[in-house]
Order: sequence, then structure tokens, then C-alpha cells
Amino acid sequence: MHAFDSIKRGKHAETQKPVETFLELTRKRQKLNKLADKSDAGWLVAQECEQEELADNSADKKRIKRPQEKASRKKKQMASSNR
Repeated sequence: MHAFDSIKRGKHAETQKPVETFLELTRKRQKLNKLADKSDAGWLVAQECEQEELADNSADKKRIKRPQEKASRKKKQMASSNR
């Protein structure tokens, strides 16, 4: 059942979980977009981070560094194989 169907039926309490899930997924996607924009490896680093939990604070930044380095290596390998 969709949140909109619950709203139409006047059952607003049933909409809370689907809306929270949507907002969580949207926040994660925005974070991936920002990460891809800031990285030389672009979406490769975002794909690596999808495999691991995305960082929410400065302590988690260390976890992002590893996928970022891995994505950069992949990008270099792809560039060298295209030559």
C-alpha cells in the first residue's frame, strides 16, 4: 500500500513509515551525489560507498577514504586500458 492511498483513506498514521523510508533514501542519494561531485573518481566512489555504510559524521570519514581510493584505482585502470 502506498502512503498516498493511506492519506486518501484518512489513515495518516499509516503514512509515517513509508514517508520516513522515502526521506532516508533521499538523504542517502543526496549524500552519494555530493560525494560523486567532490571526487575525481565520480560515481565509482559512490558505488563503492553504496557497498559500505555511508558516513554520517567525521568519525565515519575514514570509512569513505578507503572506497574513494579504491574507486580512484579503478578509474586509473580504466583510463590505462582505454589507451
